[in-house]
Amino acid sequence: KIAERHIRPALVLAEDPETGLCRGSARSVGEFDLHAALTACADLLEHFGGHRAAAGLTVRRDRLGELAARLEALAKERLTPDDRIPRKKADVLCTADELTLEAAEHLAKLEPFGQDNPTPAFVLRNAAVRSARAVGADGKHLKLTLEQNGHTLEAIGFDMGGLLPWLMPGVSVDLLGTAAVGEWQGARQVQFQIRDIRYAGLQVLDRRRERLTEARMAELLAAAPDGCALVCDSALEAEAWRRRLPEGMPVASYAGLAAAFAAAEAGWSGADEIAAVRAPFRKVRHLVLCGLPEGGTEADAVARLLAGMDCLASVHVHVGTRPSGDADRTDRAGRNGIGGGMPGGNAAGRDIPDRTHFAEAYALFRAKGAWPDEPDGFLREVSARIGWPLPVVRVMRDVFEELGFLRVENGWVTMEPSPAKRELAESARYREARWRWTGERLAGLPAEALAEWMRQARRME
Repeated sequence: KIAERHIRPALVLAEDPETGLCRGSARSVGEFDLHAALTACADLLEHFGGHRAAAGLTVRRDRLGELAARLEALAKERLTPDDRIPRKKADVLCTADELTLEAAEHLAKLEPFGQDNPTPAFVLRNAAVRSARAVGADGKHLKLTLEQNGHTLEAIGFDMGGLLPWLMPGVSVDLLGTAAVGEWQGARQVQFQIRDIRYAGLQVLDRRRERLTEARMAELLAAAPDGCALVCDSALEAEAWRRRLPEGMPVASYAGLAAAFAAAEAGWSGADEIAAVRAPFRKVRHLVLCGLPEGGTEADAVARLLAGMDCLASVHVHVGTRPSGDADRTDRAGRNGIGGGMPGGNAAGRDIPDRTHFAEAYALFRAKGAWPDEPDGFLREVSARIGWPLPVVRVMRDVFEELGFLRVENGWVTMEPSPAKRELAESARYREARWRWTGERLAGLPAEALAEWMRQARRME
């Protein structure tokens, strides 16, 4: 475990105080030949044996210092940077329906497994977690029920119970492991024994029914001590968390991020200053959100942050501190809208304009035929007729222009008499506007829509 955690060869010895002899084991990493290294130190050892990846040894207590120094020198000479890149080998990519009890029983006939006959290892990609729980003494192990293409599979991760806070039903994962035959109360079934696990793409874990507590944050940090960051819905809350979390862990508020990005854009170096805002979050793997942004400006800041995070694997969304019944929430969202944003408190109670609403505007445009290209004018009439605010109608006009339904020449807008049929989604302007409109109402989105917005944010830059 030490060798795996630190990705370097490791020795663990226990001393017998009566004899002064230390006995123990050693494990290597990468292609570093542990047996060759111990052979080079044979004059210091009482006994040793093993192979390039693992060994056992006995050494006198008074020779430990010299042994350590010589092994360190050999490691500097022979251990390469590639050796310190963690790698785990697999034999085949498989699917859940292929990991049957019959297949596991056939594999068992290849035993005994060992150094020269390793246990066959499989990769299972994009499997959905249907249930996750900790089992064994003190919740030491992880038990998963997985589903892939309608087939279910039981999986066990020994000593992986600490990963439970990062998993919940609906998460998609890639797994490396082996197939074994398990038996419980007389029933035999195949069990996938997990060696490693990762998210299959960006995962958004909607925990908006759970308040973020110190205990929950401690669980998350225990499973990923160097890879977490936190963004809160108020500066006061961010400051309170900053005092309780490990020094150096990135903590910010939505308003603070929005202000920092705005100042960076106004700065003389532009891109460099934006990169500086993102820098503390760049290598973070797990982002914890306490609450969600209010309004387009804050949502835009979160999107820019997500786009600049190189290693992001998951986003956890918890309950924030802003009152859920905040009366002016939608009004602020409308005022802060970006790129022709949505209105706050739309009179018709509508959400985001869809194909039907665009068709209403298009019918009015065609009836008019042509009009002066002015910021307001005829577009304001259309806004009053269809019940959508003027910025939204301007976006509609731009989308129709991009799709070839109208043209703008010499200060006039003219409808095309027989345009080719095209879908709204073909317009980049429509896709961008819809994404921004969605961002202005993140707090009310269902889990699936929220996840899609964040995945799209990752692709924005």
